Order: sequence, then structure tokens, then C-alpha cells
Amino acid sequence: MSTAPETIPEHAIQTPWRRSGTWMVVLMFAFALSMIGLMFLYWELHTRPFRALQMAIGTRHVNSMPRVIGGKNKSHKPQSQARLRMIILVDFDPTAGLPRPEKSELEDENKFSLTDEMQPDPRVEKYQGSLLHLAKQHTDLSQYELIEIYLEYRRPEKATRTLFTERTKEAWFQRIPTDPWTETPSATPIDSTDKTNAE
Repeated sequence: MSTAPETIPEHAIQTPWRRSGTWMVVLMFAFALSMIGLMFLYWELHTRPFRALQMAIGTRHVNSMPRVIGGKNKSHKPQSQARLRMIILVDFDPTAGLPRPEKSELEDENKFSLTDEMQPDPRVEKYQGSLLHLAKQHTDLSQYELIEIYLEYRRPEKATRTLFTERTKEAWFQRIPTDPWTETPSATPIDSTDKTNAE
């Protein structure tokens, strides 16, 4: 009987890869923190130019959940135009009374594009004018060619109604030259003649 130790072929020797539980936890935290940092950087770069405007809208229109973005759609195309988009919630249906498109799909019934020929609720233009003039105060509009305004009305248990309007800057300010939200009605002229004394 041989007492010599058995030799194991080198290719059959498996060296276990030892993983430290502590290092795994550290790597997981490092990965999570790097993802949070990237998300913060993305949010910072994309919202900083519009933060002042968004805060101004939120201050004037409480609970409107404003969202403001800007840039070019399909920026690789030469005909792409720079646009500023403002979206807020309103407490009324901005599409009420507007003609529904013929043969429209059910989902299209909740999204309407406003044209100059339509006569919407008077509050629509008041909100549009407010957003437009806040943008003029808090954003450099010279870098944008188009301005888009979305008024959204969230209905309980139903789809959100949205009224969308897109115009050039010139067309917007020609249509709404002053801020209708801050306008005060002109005072009634006082008649200087005292009728009681005249009698």
C-alpha cells in the first residue's frame, strides 16, 4: 500500500475568490452615491436656467405645480426652433366650450390645441398673459423663438384635460401686450358737480 500523497493536477485546483462583505457594502454605497450625484447634476443643469421663473409662477399661482423647460426638439435638425414651454395646473376646465375635432379618438378629447379663431374661457388668456409676462421678467426670451403654454385641469377619476397653445414671441406679446393678472380696472371718473348742492 502506497503512503505517498496523491497529487492533484494543477488545472483541477480551484482557488476560491474571497469577497469581503464589508467591501461589498462599501461598493454598493459608492455606486448609490454616484447615481444620486449624477441625477442631481442632471437636474441642476436642466432646471437652473428656469428656476427663478418656476418659483415666480409658483408664488403667483399657488398649487399650480409649474414646470418650465426650454430648448430645441430634435436639435440635430437645422429647422429646429428654440422654444420655452410652461405647464401649470388650473382649477377650471380650459377646454370647456371649445369645438371638438371631428372623428377624433377618445384620448384626443382631452388634449386641445388652441387656435386664434377659437373663443376659450376668458380665464385662459388671463393665465396665459400671467405666464407670458412672468417669463419676460425672469427669463431671457431672446434665445427662444416659440413659447408654448399648457393649461392642465386634473379631473377626479378621469383623464386630465389639457389646452395647448404655441405662438411666436411677437404673436404672444401682440395679442397680450400687458399682464392681465396684475391689471387693475380703471377708476370711474368722479363727477365734480354736486347735484344736491345745485338743487
